[in-house]
Amino acid sequence: MDCLNAFSNMEDPFTDRLLIHLRDADSYFLIPVVLNVHVDMLKAPLLAWLSLFYLGVISQFLAYVAWYGGMSLGGIAKVGQIQYAQPFFMIGFSFLFLGEPVTWWTIAFAVIVVLCVTIGKDAPVKGVKPRSS
Repeated sequence: MDCLNAFSNMEDPFTDRLLIHLRDADSYFLIPVVLNVHVDMLKAPLLAWLSLFYLGVISQFLAYVAWYGGMSLGGIAKVGQIQYAQPFFMIGFSFLFLGEPVTWWTIAFAVIVVLCVTIGKDAPVKGVKPRSS
């Protein structure tokens, strides 16, 4: 916790927000993790530990930093549009790396997801007026 506080004096608002999320995350997950720890978990093979390390550090932490850093540099409105292509990237990667079959149903539902997000993005939003007290 002290190393997080040492970096919190930085002038970068992105770094401050990231450190706040990192500091607060441990309190939300501490109780469920402690209640579910068993000695048998330590007997996991090395590949399982390496996979956990990859998911925890590379996939979650570094990707989070890169994504939000890119959004702060390029603007949320421009960079956020990349997420519309995510279903198609996932279909392609699952075909290339996992050998998943790509059917017309898969493509159709990916298009439907993108259309729903696009329509929802352009939908009017009613603002809530604050109550005067």
